[in-house]
Amino acid sequence: MASNDFSRDVDSAIGGSGEIRTVLVIGAGWVGRQIVGQFVAHGLSITWLDQSSDALSSGLKWIAEHRAEIHSANHDSIRRAMGDSNANEVRTCNSIDDAGSAIDLVLETVSEQVSVKRKVLELASARYPAPTIIASNSSYFTPSILSRFVQDPARFANFHFHVPVWQTRLVDIASSSNTSESTLDRLSELAIRVGQHPLVQRIENPGYVFNWMLRAVLQSALQLRAKDVASPEDIDLAWKKVTGMPLGPFGMMDQIGLDLVYQTMSAARFVDGDAVWQPLLDQLSPLISDGRLGAKVGCGFYTYGEPAEHKAV
Repeated sequence: MASNDFSRDVDSAIGGSGEIRTVLVIGAGWVGRQIVGQFVAHGLSITWLDQSSDALSSGLKWIAEHRAEIHSANHDSIRRAMGDSNANEVRTCNSIDDAGSAIDLVLETVSEQVSVKRKVLELASARYPAPTIIASNSSYFTPSILSRFVQDPARFANFHFHVPVWQTRLVDIASSSNTSESTLDRLSELAIRVGQHPLVQRIENPGYVFNWMLRAVLQSALQLRAKDVASPEDIDLAWKKVTGMPLGPFGMMDQIGLDLVYQTMSAARFVDGDAVWQPLLDQLSPLISDGRLGAKVGCGFYTYGEPAEHKAV
């Protein structure tokens, strides 16, 4: 059967499935908790899965602490989505067997490693057949790399959020050659409903649109630092002064999370080779080993507190 015929068959099977209302989010890391916070603020019914109960507890605490900020940034879209009603509570679990059966969307937000994502996607697609959509929040891997791990790949797409989720308001919805139009339509509707702009991409490209451009900026910044051309502060200063942006490249990396930046750059090695990326990864490794993961832990390239930034490295 040709791939477009397969997509049409799945379209007919799931086209009438309606809005996505129940979501299983897998992974309680830095991005996962922001996505869950955004979903909950817009009234979705969320089950949150992570093998670590501590990670889930930490994530719930983070959401509670940032609830007012998330709601304030999303006031208009929350009002359109659910009026003045309170958001649903989050149900947590440590095993997919305990995640329940009525799930419209499974979204994995686990670490940027193919082996980890493969395990999660295989389990999720076996546990939840069509019409459940299976999606990945991968920040770099193209959909065709991951869709092969999903039963009925027409229901798979990348559904990638940018952090801070409630401020950036952009979701990359990227399809493989097998992804059905129904899948893209349902994910696009969900993105709008949770206060995000859906950027649908039918041509595969590592890193989508923004991350592809950002990769070049971060790469250049780390190269300048490696050659001792300028300090992180001066590199960021040059960027901020000329562009008018509030953050420079090193501030951006701190905001994203140095562990996530490292994972994404490691994935880029499969495209560009070690010679390009290993010297840059070597700059991040000592910081990560020291627990300096960025703004989420209070220190990365910079230390965050009072005052807001100090030179850290």
